[in-house]
Amino acid sequence: MRWDPARYAAFTDERSRPFHDLVARIAGPFHHGQEAPRRVVDLGCGPGALTATLAGRWPTARVVGVDSSAEMLADAAPVAADHPTCRSSWARSRTGRPAPRTTSS
Repeated sequence: MRWDPARYAAFTDERSRPFHDLVARIAGPFHHGQEAPRRVVDLGCGPGALTATLAGRWPTARVVGVDSSAEMLADAAPVAADHPTCRSSWARSRTGRPAPRTTSS
């Protein structure tokens, strides 16, 4: 299934409310020996706007947005570029597992 980022954006308010409610329930600021998270993962990050919110909430964390849609990740790339702790990853839609890394020898 192909995702249309423009159509997806039409429902931003409805989709973002549960996200903001959940993030508000996560303890912070961290104190009494608690450490801020080092890594935050947004599964199903879509076009990345909410992932950027996570990067703003935890600026020292490495924030990773994962989505199975190449179209969504294409929209997320400029958002991630504006937040140095963000990066986008592509996950296979059939398995949900990250795509294998390729290295040159």
